[in-house]
Amino acid sequence: FIPSESDASALPVWQIMDRYIAVPGIRDLRLIDQHRAHVRILFDRFISQAKDHTAPSQGLLFPEMFQLSPSHYQTFLAIKPRFEKLGFDLSDMGHGAIAVQGVPAGFDGHDYENAIKGMIDECADGSPADEESQLRAMALSMARSSAIPSVHHLSDDEIRQLVTELDACGISTKTPGGQTISVVLTLDELSKRFG
Repeated sequence: FIPSESDASALPVWQIMDRYIAVPGIRDLRLIDQHRAHVRILFDRFISQAKDHTAPSQGLLFPEMFQLSPSHYQTFLAIKPRFEKLGFDLSDMGHGAIAVQGVPAGFDGHDYENAIKGMIDECADGSPADEESQLRAMALSMARSSAIPSVHHLSDDEIRQLVTELDACGISTKTPGGQTISVVLTLDELSKRFG
């Protein structure tokens, strides 16, 4: 069965080994790394919301407090506005103490201390130096910690949603870190493999 162009959106999609998604096309087969695809989707969403100042924040019923090292604390003070753009509500309690009052919507249930320290690490020692690069590094750290695990079973609806959201991304073949998200095997390539 070879569908026409109008039938392409009705093609089935499959999950392989709870890690990859296979999407048949008219004349090709696209294989997608679901974790990397989700990182790309979340990164694009976080950056878009930060640039539009629309990052929704969800207040915590019980604020979480933790202590930063002196070097982490100095970096935190320098990049605190970037946290706010990404939807965090963090209070400086003085002497390196931080209170997490709110987190970006959809980011709940994380280990906030490690996630925030990881974002601070991305911007430590003034690298990257400019605000845009810092925001991108922080958004990528957030996306990596929020994305579905590399091996994770998805329902058919979740698979379709992931593929649809990936296709809506401006760059859907590489992660922000440059890793390959998908590969396409053409009908000719498949025919050659089978001789």
